[in-house]
Amino acid sequence: MVQVLACVPMFGLEAVLVAVERVLDSGNTSVEHVRNVLSRLHEPTPAAHMETAIKLAQEPVADAGRYDRLHRKELDMADIVKRLKELKLYGMAQCWAEMAGAGTVNLQICEGWSARSWRRSTPTAASVRSATS
Repeated sequence: MVQVLACVPMFGLEAVLVAVERVLDSGNTSVEHVRNVLSRLHEPTPAAHMETAIKLAQEPVADAGRYDRLHRKELDMADIVKRLKELKLYGMAQCWAEMAGAGTVNLQICEGWSARSWRRSTPTAASVRSATS
């Protein structure tokens, strides 16, 4: 109660009373909720349109489906082994082929890992890693 009254000098008595009424109507009575309602009541209204000298050459297009397409991309076992060899990770390529042949590779987990790590790595980065290890 004291914390709610402490908001009066900052927001004004009328605003605090309105916030308390809204909080009581919602059924969730807490000081944090009252403060949240007060801050929302005093938020400045956003500008409808702002002029700027910057112009976009190409408007952005929302395409959430592209993430699904990337997620569904399947990697072939031969591609994985080939890519490991390109990165000069011959031991990993051999182990990968052996595990795949034995059926001990969970392809769903490994495909996600390998796709992420291959995007980050380049043959140059791999040669630096192999030279430093």
